[in-house]
Amino acid sequence: VPETAVALPRPAQPESRLAFRRPGKLRRLALYLWGLHLATNVSTPFFVPYMLERLGMSYVLTGTLLAVPAVVKVATLRPWGRIADRVGPGPLLRATGWLVAPVPLLWLVSRSTGWILLAQVFSGVVWGGFEVAQASALLQTTRGRPGTVARFNVVDGVVILAGCLLGAAVVRVAGRFGLPAYLTAMAASGTLRFVPAAALLWRVRGIGRPGWSHLQLPLRVWAVRPSRGASLRPWDGIEP
Repeated sequence: VPETAVALPRPAQPESRLAFRRPGKLRRLALYLWGLHLATNVSTPFFVPYMLERLGMSYVLTGTLLAVPAVVKVATLRPWGRIADRVGPGPLLRATGWLVAPVPLLWLVSRSTGWILLAQVFSGVVWGGFEVAQASALLQTTRGRPGTVARFNVVDGVVILAGCLLGAAVVRVAGRFGLPAYLTAMAASGTLRFVPAAALLWRVRGIGRPGWSHLQLPLRVWAVRPSRGASLRPWDGIEP
């Protein structure tokens, strides 16, 4: 791309580079989400081997149960969008942030297929509301700046990897002590999710209602995970 004839003035340091250094809404939101995603991925890799190896489920039944949260999430996005329009993304994020915390703990209650089906339905419902609020909050606090969103996603990717590695360590240590390895990882994940909720979630405030409807929120599929279905994120560079 050729340079323009007129040199445009450049700030000494772009605003997006300072976004996470300044205390404020974005910093508090990012710290909370990174903490939650770290805890969530402690158990994420182990739901499928648990169903196949420990519960002896068939691939068809396992695939069906994995599809449940995605289907439920899609079916509940519009109701969650209406709730977000009514109360705002901030209160919705704080409410559903507590609801997503105990999701892996439900797997400790029973090994029956019916109970796991109910747990997956619950997961799809609460994660759907959470991700609508998360996408809206990120879009507003970053103002849709691609650089800021990209920095958040880079750190988030590292956090997700760290959570998976931590979960692998939990499984290995639990196995050495004769504990149910996969269930121990789920218990650790559920317990760790309450830490950012208790420490940071109540501080995620000041995110008002946007000037647009959440029913028009531009979302994309970020990943597909066993206990929450398709993970959704806002499109980069969308102007709020």
